[in-house]
Amino acid sequence: MHQRNMEIDVLKGIGILSVVLGHVWVQDDFPGIYTNMAHNFVYTYHMMLFIFVAGYLFRKAPIYIYIYI
Repeated sequence: MHQRNMEIDVLKGIGILSVVLGHVWVQDDFPGIYTNMAHNFVYTYHMMLFIFVAGYLFRKAPIYIYIYI
């Protein structure tokens, strides 16, 4: 049996929190150049993090596994 890779779980958790933070964070409530820079930084890396993790976890399988009849 395979063991879970905790680093990947932590990266996925950071990605989930970053997406939530990016969508909840309204810049009008916290005006300022530093909050704007932090908001832009969150939007810069969170989707790339998900793409990296998904690519790392990708396993090629036959197509019939994904077809539900």
